[in-house]
Amino acid sequence: MALEGALRDLGLAEVIQLLAGGKRTGALRVSGGAGARGAILRFTDGSISAGRWDDEPEPLLSALSQAGLVDADERVAAATWASNQVPPRSLVDGLVETGALSSRTRDTVARRLIDDLCFELTTFAEGTFSFTDTEALSALEPTTTLHLSGEELFLDAARRRDEWPAIELRIGSLGAVPVVCDCEAEGELAVPADGWRVLSCVDGCRTVRQVASAAGMRVFETARWVSRWTALGALTTDARTPLVGDGDAAAGVAQLTALARLALVDARFEAALAAARTAIGHAPRNATAHVLAGRALLGLGRTDDWAEEVRVAVQLDPLLPEAQEQFGYVAARRGEYAAALSAWEHYLAAAPTAPDAARVRTARDAAAQLQELISAHAGS
Repeated sequence: MALEGALRDLGLAEVIQLLAGGKRTGALRVSGGAGARGAILRFTDGSISAGRWDDEPEPLLSALSQAGLVDADERVAAATWASNQVPPRSLVDGLVETGALSSRTRDTVARRLIDDLCFELTTFAEGTFSFTDTEALSALEPTTTLHLSGEELFLDAARRRDEWPAIELRIGSLGAVPVVCDCEAEGELAVPADGWRVLSCVDGCRTVRQVASAAGMRVFETARWVSRWTALGALTTDARTPLVGDGDAAAGVAQLTALARLALVDARFEAALAAARTAIGHAPRNATAHVLAGRALLGLGRTDDWAEEVRVAVQLDPLLPEAQEQFGYVAARRGEYAAALSAWEHYLAAAPTAPDAARVRTARDAAAQLQELISAHAGS
């Protein structure tokens, strides 16, 4: 039986209570108000077994990578194992099966992500929810052994929510980018290890959420430490300020895209993605930011997400040269050589002296030759 409604009529805590009492199995989708992300919580016999944001298809894999718990070679081995399964399995399952990751570590990180998700959901004042018990679990979703009490999770989240307004006043939001101050910090700096861990993960590109992933801590605890460090003068979230005013918004986004480009040059793909995502958060229709996010995702091996970001960029600005360049590579990977050639011709006409122009010419010529060979074979 489906369950749906508006959060203003039935609070999320009450919805969770209904699902727990009925020992329901299925998927609960929560959509916030304007500008808010949507979320999915999976239930098994009334307990929460998984959860993620709509715009984060692989949050567990991303969190494991950001925390340094898996490396590139381990991901390659896991991807090989996962793709050889029938049906294909998730990369996280591959990491466990190949011995790169323990099931205990997997479940610990997954539990933290669900905890963070529940906390952020308590901030939704408006929105809608819908529960369906017919939505099958995809084989590509990570396997866990979690069976968490939704009532306890949301009760704990509500307690932290009471402290959130004071933290929010100081840091702005979980999407803010903390930056280490050049000035000397004021006040007592004798803090526990968690505080230093948070500070060490601040790189001027990561948002508070991403700092939490890198530190392997709850997002609320991370935000609390960012707030404390800000009060001491060691950190500032002033980097978000230029993005608030209309007059300086473009300059703020340009600064973030510049940071993303620098990170790409250094192959710091997580940092590049963080900067690009932050820019998109403030300027969703900025095609350049979507291209940069796509390039970072490609560097992380997330080719489907790369293709989607490129598709969005081309839709937003069909004349943007670097969007056409990336679209050419997307099309070529799919065997759509005519589309690839068209995109690359557009790029070369618009940016004939660009640093990547020579490489694009090589790719264009190779694609044209391959297209001719395929056409000749088809006619033979």
